[in-house]
Amino acid sequence: MSQYGQPLSTGTEDKNGVTVNKLIYTYSSNEEALVGGITPVRSLAFFFVDRVLVGYEFVSSYPADHTSFDETKRSMITKGVSTEADVRALLGRPNGEFGPPFVEQPTVRALVYSYQQVQVEIGFFSGEMHHGTKRLFIELDADGIVRDYKFESATT
Repeated sequence: MSQYGQPLSTGTEDKNGVTVNKLIYTYSSNEEALVGGITPVRSLAFFFVDRVLVGYEFVSSYPADHTSFDETKRSMITKGVSTEADVRALLGRPNGEFGPPFVEQPTVRALVYSYQQVQVEIGFFSGEMHHGTKRLFIELDADGIVRDYKFESATT
């Protein structure tokens, strides 16, 4: 982890009764974003249990390495039938992967597709920040077959 320097934030969270340590690295600049009117951001999060990496997630709204995905394609994923190769062919390379304790069974792992954008509106005396996120968490069994998936999106 020394190659990344100091994380912007650290913390712990409980996942299925296990304490997970997290390190989050973030970068932002005034460069062009994937979508006009937003502030581009890159974020890389690492998750550890007892110093063992159990998950990571990279999110970017920069055009060169954005992590946006077509969430409408999730309807083409069939639980118990679709394979990891099918998912990758449909959505591309995932920008995160997780194992236990983020998934409940030791033989299960998850692929993550996620995107976040931040819009800052500056007024004369104040400013507002708006966030938009979407995340598709796909669980695969030991044979690489989709067990389940969950999609979340939010705008604030």
